[in-house]
Parts: sequence; C-alpha cells; structure tokens
Amino acid sequence: LKDVEMKRLPVMNLIYLHVLLLLLLCGWGVGAAIDTSAYYTHTEMYNIMADLEDKYPQTTSLFSIGKSIQGRDLWGLRITRNVNDKHTLRPKMKWIGNIHGNEVIGRQVLIYFMQYLLEGDGNVPRVTALVDTVDMYIVPTVNPDGYSMASVGQCSGITGRGNSHNVDLNRNFPDQYRANTDPRQKETKLLMDWITENDFVLSANLHGGSLVASYGFDGSPNGRSVNSPTPDDNVFRLLARTYADNHKTMSTHANKPCGESDEIVFDSGIVNGAHWYSLYGGMQDFNYLNSNCFEITIELSCCKYPQASQLRTEWNNNKPALIAYTEMIHLGVKGVVHDAVESGVVVVDAIVSVANIDHSVKTNANGEYFRLLLPNNEYEITVSADGYHPKTFTVSVGDINTQVGAMVANVELLPIGYNTATSTTTTTTTTAPEVSYSYTTEDINKHLQLLQDEYPSRVHLFTVHNATKMKGVRLSDDVNTPDAKQRPTVVLFAGLHANEVAGTYTLISYLFKFLQGEVEGADILLSAANIIVIPRVNNDGFSLAVDDDCFSTAGSTNSHSVDLFYDFADAQTSSHSMQEETSSLLRVFDQFDVVLSAYFGGGAYGVTYPFSRQPIDVTQPTNNSPDVERMHNIAEAFARLFGGGDTVFKPMTSGLSCALTDTEKRFSEVDNSITNGAMNAHEFFQSSGLYRPGKEFLGDVLYDTKGVFHFDIYLGCCFYDFDRTIGQIANAAVKPITSLINNVHFLFVATVLEDVSSSSSKTPIQNATITFTPQADKRISPPPSITGTFGKVFRLLTQGEYLVSVTCEGFQPFRQFVVLSEEQDYTYEFKLTQALSTTTTTTV
Repeated sequence: LKDVEMKRLPVMNLIYLHVLLLLLLCGWGVGAAIDTSAYYTHTEMYNIMADLEDKYPQTTSLFSIGKSIQGRDLWGLRITRNVNDKHTLRPKMKWIGNIHGNEVIGRQVLIYFMQYLLEGDGNVPRVTALVDTVDMYIVPTVNPDGYSMASVGQCSGITGRGNSHNVDLNRNFPDQYRANTDPRQKETKLLMDWITENDFVLSANLHGGSLVASYGFDGSPNGRSVNSPTPDDNVFRLLARTYADNHKTMSTHANKPCGESDEIVFDSGIVNGAHWYSLYGGMQDFNYLNSNCFEITIELSCCKYPQASQLRTEWNNNKPALIAYTEMIHLGVKGVVHDAVESGVVVVDAIVSVANIDHSVKTNANGEYFRLLLPNNEYEITVSADGYHPKTFTVSVGDINTQVGAMVANVELLPIGYNTATSTTTTTTTTAPEVSYSYTTEDINKHLQLLQDEYPSRVHLFTVHNATKMKGVRLSDDVNTPDAKQRPTVVLFAGLHANEVAGTYTLISYLFKFLQGEVEGADILLSAANIIVIPRVNNDGFSLAVDDDCFSTAGSTNSHSVDLFYDFADAQTSSHSMQEETSSLLRVFDQFDVVLSAYFGGGAYGVTYPFSRQPIDVTQPTNNSPDVERMHNIAEAFARLFGGGDTVFKPMTSGLSCALTDTEKRFSEVDNSITNGAMNAHEFFQSSGLYRPGKEFLGDVLYDTKGVFHFDIYLGCCFYDFDRTIGQIANAAVKPITSLINNVHFLFVATVLEDVSSSSSKTPIQNATITFTPQADKRISPPPSITGTFGKVFRLLTQGEYLVSVTCEGFQPFRQFVVLSEEQDYTYEFKLTQALSTTTTTTV
C-alpha cells in the first residue's frame, strides 16, 4: 500500500480495501488455498504432509505407525506448539481415517484439516488455542492397501473395504464379548500397539456409508441390535452430539439420513453403535477398554467414494465439527499424581476412579491423568496405587474452557508406612447429597435439618403436615426476622406424585448448591426474597413407588388412593374433601406474599402454565390467562436453559416427543409434546389425552385467588428414572431454576399506607384491594391483589399500561396510571385518606 497515492484512490476501492482488511483480521480466507479438486494418491498425501513439516517445523512432526502388508507407511502428522518440547498436562488427541479403504471422505478431510490447522494458527483464535493446548495426531489412512483397490464413484459395496488380505480391520481387534477367530492383521497389531503405548485422551475414527456419529459400545452381549451403553454413556453422547450438531447437515435428519431402514434408530445425527447394529472386534470399543482413550466412530457421507466434485462440500460440512470435537478434549479434570514424601517423584499407573462410574483411567509415565467428565457436575474421585494410601476428593467440574483446558486437580499420595495424621495433604468433603434419588421421608428431613444446622441465619425448617412428616425450608437472609417475612416469596415443590422422583432430588440438590455458593446471584436473591422449598408433598405414596420403573404409576396416589395432582380440582367440583396434604400445602401460600410457584414432576418434557380448565368457548384449543404473555416468557426462559449445550438432554425448547427426548430410548411411540417446551396447560392436557374436562388445577386456583404465576415443570418423560439420569437432570436444572426465581427482581411492588398529614409515621393498611385495568385494547384485567399485614402487594404482571385502583372500606379510593416493563422492578406507595362520614349526629 505504500506505493498507492491514497488521496486519489476511488471511494469504492477504499471501501473494498477496508472490508478486505477486516476479513483478513478475522481469519477469513484461511484454508482457501486447500486443493479439493481431486483425491490424493498415497504418495501425494505423503508429499503434502512432508511439505507441511518443512514449512512449520516448530509445530509439526511427521511420523509413521508402521508399514502395511504391501509396504505402505501409515503416515501421520503431529501438530502442537513447540512440538519437540515436553508439555505437562497437554492432552493427546488422535484422528483416524480410512480404516475401511473404500470409505474415503475421512481420508481427504483429515488432509485438509492438517492444512487448515497450520494455516489458521495465529489467524483463527480457535485454531490457535488448539495448537497451544492440544497434542494432535492426525493419520489420514490406516488402510492404504485397501484404498489402492477402491474406485471413485463406488458408493456402496466392499471392494477395497478390507486390507490386502481382504480382512475388515474394524472387526479385527480383541473384543469383550466374543473371541476374534480371524488372524490379527499387521495393520491391526500396529494400531493396537500405538494406542496402548501412547496416552491418548480422545479420538475419532472416520468412516463413510451413512451420516451419523456413533458411540460405544459397538457390541451387545447377545449380538442383538439393542442399546449397549458404556459406563461413560453421558460423556459419549455429548461427544457424538458435539460432532453431529456442528456438522452442517448431520443433525438435520431425525433419522434415515441415507434412506436405509436400519437408520430409523438414529437420534438427529447420533446413535449407540450396538443399537444401530451389533458388531465385534471394532477399534472404538478397544480404545475404551484397553487404554485411557474415548473414541467415537463418525460416518461422514452416504456415498462411500463420491465423485471428486463433492470434496469441497464435504470439507465445508465437516470443518466446524472437526474443530468443535477436538475442543472437547478439555472436558473434565486432569492432574499430576505425586509422591507426598519424595519431592518430584511422580506415581505411575495410579488408578483414577470416579464414584458411580465403573470405568477408571491410569496415570502415564509422567504421572499425568486425564479424565473426561460431563461439565457442570460434582464428582467424587479416588486415586489409588500400589504402595500408597488411596486419596479421595471431590471436584466440581465447570463449563469447558477451550483456552486453558480442563480443570487441574493435582494429587499427592502418601506411601504406606507413613502416618496419615502427619500428612499435610487434605481430602475435600461436601455435605451435598449423594447422586441417588431413593429418598425416604427420613432422608429428606435429615438433609433439610442439616441445612438449617449449617446455615441457621438463612434457613428455617418448618413442618407442612405433621401426620405425613412433610417438611419444607424457607431461605432468606436473617430468615427469622420480621423484615424477612415482608419479602416476596417463591414456592418450589415436588412429589405430588411420589413416584416422579426427579423433582424431589432436583430440589434437594438445588438447595445444597444454592447455599454452598454454586449458584450465581444467590446472595442477592436471599436478600430480596423468601424461597420456600418442599421436596415431597406425598410422603406416604413413596413407599409404593417402583424403583427404576419408567412407566409404573405406583406411588402416584397417597395413602387414601387419592391423586393429589387432581385433588385441588376434585375438591372444587364434587363432595370430595380436600386431602390433608393438599390443604396443608395451600396454607403455605396463605402465610406469605407468594408471587411465583412451580411444581417439578415427570411424565412429559416441558413447562405448562394456566389455565388448565376448559375455556368458555369449548372450541378454542387454548385457555390463556390475562397474563399469558408474561407467563409464556417465563416458561420459555426455563425451557431455553434446560437441555442442549453441554448436557445429554435435547433442548427443552425443541418441543420433541418422549420418543425423541428420552436419553434411554424407552419410548417408541410418537406421542404428544409440549410445543417449544412452553405451552398452555389446557392445550397440553387436551392434546396429550391427560385432560379431565372441567378440572381447575392448582395453578388456576392460585392465579385466580392470589395472582400467583404457577408453572408445572416436567423434567422428563419417565416417572421413576434411573440413577444415572437423575443427577444429570438435577444439574441441568440449576440455571433454569435460578432464572425462575430471578423473576422476584422484576415485580410490581406497592405499599398501601394511611395518609395522616398531621403525623410523620406511616401506618400500613391491611386488606386493601388493588385492581389492575389494562389500557390496551381487548386485554382482560388480571385478578386483583389484597394487601397483607404490612400493607404490601407483590405482583408479576404483563408489561403495559394499567389504571391501578386501590380501595379499602373506610377510605377514599385512589387511582393512578402506571406503565410496567418486564425488565425492572416498580415500587409504589399509595396513600389513602379516610372517607368522610355520612352519618348526622344530633345532640339532645
């Protein structure tokens, strides 16, 4: 640019130049020079890799795993910053392609990926972070002999699938379920040695012939096509989901991306290998069972060997997924295990195990361990080694950090023979409940008592119903003071159906996280509100519930065989007397200024809001309250935060049926769903077949009589779910529950006082009625509010302009226009003057 006379440069050229500079700064154009016009021969592939090593000597190292039967090298390129230096706690990642010689897209894509990583280093931040933090090993083909026999345009068939001995290498590894009778091939032996001699953490094996990310196990015990999960099923599902969702088209197909009948079991781009079809001798399972490495198998294209004209499209489809999947190596926890006495001595082959996960990893020659774990969960980890006392500690694994890597938890083990009392090492403990939701009533009350004992100024334990030992806790700063009782209140409860255990465990787990400082904004909420939590309403029903039974309704009723979920409605419309559990729960709402409540149950996936009863016009599909807009926004915010992302669950906002959202695949029917995860209760009950005509459920009663916004939150389609799922539900619900409670920051707050001009004191007026008349056309007025002991009213209201009217017997009415937004708190003082007496007094 120095030779350009800028003042004479045309204006449009200046604009183009400016845009070009911005694009270059953002990494645009990186990889543009990659040649995707043709397939590479084995020699051409080697030349590209050798040229890259020459061009980038500080970040690349060319290597060979060994030679194939016909003498071709299994070339790979190692890519990492300062490749020749030793790097502590830098995890190793491997990409494998072309194990089936006629499935070639993976082979080509990995060649492009090498070039993109090296060109993008220093230009694309995510690529730079990978080169800085990951030790990547990329092997485009491990079956070069088979590739030499395959032909362009061969979309199906097996020519070139096997090696030069026509043996399928991905059926040639040792297997946990069946002995492999085929002679172990040279290429297989090379791969087995390479896998077990290196401490790889994460891997992907690229195939073709379908479009799906498949995770282990690949085989089932009986050889049938059934779900065969590993102990780390949740992590594997997340890994597969990451690739599928970042691929341009893989997750866009609910199933059958290539039209094959067996693809019906696909779940929007992912599948358990054995559920698709059971196979034995696969490399994927060998990695997991014989090393520290987690590997998935990725099918990249329906055509195994498409025309070269498709290569650019396939590269663009896969590029974002390759980056995102590599970043997943930073899941979980890593560390170095040292001898606690001998300075600088590391412990090799120490076993690192995680409570409730039947799979361990070992430390490598440098004493390092890497353990992939699901984010935003708490884990109890035990490290043990021959000659040492075991060490147990608890870690809270947060969100994945692609810039820094997995969280670090270094460990010191004390040699046997040394007194543990003199050791300076410590074990982290926690009072949080174990990941088990089989809570007896005594278990629940013990946990609640523990919380009050540990946080006496913030937790008040109270009895809701004595006969059934139903208890709850109220959380607030200075919880036992009069000031605390004047704050707006949120009520969270579960267990109307005692067999819907996810809600009970979720609330108890949330209490511990909230009070232990793991919930963002908890201190602010405690100073602003009362939070009442009742983990289970129907204690008697729990003894009847069937452990791990997804579909059984046993335990859904109380000891009188009454369904408490319908009890509110039945008591309104018949001679049926309300059950004591139900009436006791309602009394809680009478004692505090409740603005929002939520019931946490199961049997569906999503959030519903009033009304549930039939509309006056029975032809209408919905029956919305006057505050439907605000209710829907709150429900949708919960659903938007639940599932997706780093969790194993489909986003609640997907609005998918149980058949498509249940992580254990226990539903085969295409049942009704909660649209977008947030739906009017009447519409849901009617469409699902659960609706009982004329019923007015709890949410309707609370809104009509108190203006309370009530939500029924269905955390999963199963009633009594598996242990391995319940902890995930509880963790996935933390942010959504917090968003629900945060609505106390956006209220209409009014204090009604007696206007006494001769006095500076403020006398609150109890039992004043406040009505809200919307000024927008066709909007119906929400229910009125009644002031309590302190003359206060707290309300959630839909944004807009209202005429607020305040009336009370013995006082002149007061009116004021207000304009409300959902984005802030509005506080008003309304002063009423005493009414003039109309009575004439005669003196006799």
